[in-house]
Amino acid sequence: MPKVLYTDPIFKNLSSDAKVLYGILLDRMELSIKNSWVDENNRVFIYFTIENIMEIMGGNKKSVKVLSELDTEKGIGLIEKQRQGQGKPTKIYVKNFIVDNLSEMSKGNFKKCRKDKVIILILIILKLVILIKSYLQEKKIID
Repeated sequence: MPKVLYTDPIFKNLSSDAKVLYGILLDRMELSIKNSWVDENNRVFIYFTIENIMEIMGGNKKSVKVLSELDTEKGIGLIEKQRQGQGKPTKIYVKNFIVDNLSEMSKGNFKKCRKDKVIILILIILKLVILIKSYLQEKKIID
């Protein structure tokens, strides 16, 4: 979980449950990258239902409130939800606040921070390096 969620004053009004949930959602991004869950704009998304959140948060009924603390519409803007339509799960775009646009970050305006693509690209490259290394070790080309 990013330490900055607990050390930066920007996040002081964010509940502990919301911080934990954000860490879980960030972790879930790795699975989405592995499954190539990207939209038409090459943005990685996750599927994470309220039921999933309640299960992970210990059956807590306030999961909707906790999720809304992170949302772009009602909260701080660390996630963006996109409804799919009837019977389909909502896509969640988890934004990464590690950006070089400090003026936006210092205002707490994560809605304008569009550096998530850079972070995702870095994660994809790291995953590719790991896969290549694993392949080369399997073929005994490297130790």
